[in-house]
Amino acid sequence: MPKVTQEYIEQKKKLIVEAAAKVCDKKAVCSVTMQDVIDEAGLSQGGIYRFYQNVDDILIDVLKWVSTFTIVDKEKIIKEFSEKLSAARNSSANAAEKIEARRRCIHEILDEVCSLFAMVLEKFQHPFFAIHFGFSDMVLNFPERAKYIFSQVESPFSLKNECKFLAKELEKEISDGVIAPKISVDEFMAFLRTSFMGINQVTLVDERYVKNIKGQKTYSAEISSRFAIVRKSCCYLLGLEEYEK
Repeated sequence: MPKVTQEYIEQKKKLIVEAAAKVCDKKAVCSVTMQDVIDEAGLSQGGIYRFYQNVDDILIDVLKWVSTFTIVDKEKIIKEFSEKLSAARNSSANAAEKIEARRRCIHEILDEVCSLFAMVLEKFQHPFFAIHFGFSDMVLNFPERAKYIFSQVESPFSLKNECKFLAKELEKEISDGVIAPKISVDEFMAFLRTSFMGINQVTLVDERYVKNIKGQKTYSAEISSRFAIVRKSCCYLLGLEEYEK
């Protein structure tokens, strides 16, 4: 028997993982079986068990595979936002004009954030965020399985650093009297995160409902219009309503 190389093993595992990702985009992650992956990959049972002993080990590599894709350049986005805020704060205008410029800058950043969220979901919801939502469902229904999987790999869609940056900048604007939010910064960040995850979930549920239950053609998710509502809500919560008129 010819010697099996590491390259051969990696190629086979890549085939299995990509097949599993396709299955995860079609059905609930927690209901994916070894047989589903075997059928999608076109391998025999012996061919797949040679590389993976159970479906959860495959799902771990699916999550790792998803995390290898750079969906947006987050560092570049933060840098651009920082430069905009810095320019507004350090302008040579008088005090009233500087406050107005900073308020407009915050509004522009909120608009860009919501537009970016919409673009990301429209372009990458399948399979990336659909898979992520599937793992979230596993946390609720099969916590022990989820605990095992997430002990091996961190969620690829963590926005902790980005949220810390935005929260810090908002705190600065509050302390300088530029904005007067109706809620705390922590509550605002929780609202923003929940809105993003909620739109992803609603979009996926709507798609599955229309396609699988009603048997009708799947309609457009209207992601952009939903994020426009989020932007308006953010402006209200931060006291920037006048820029939405």
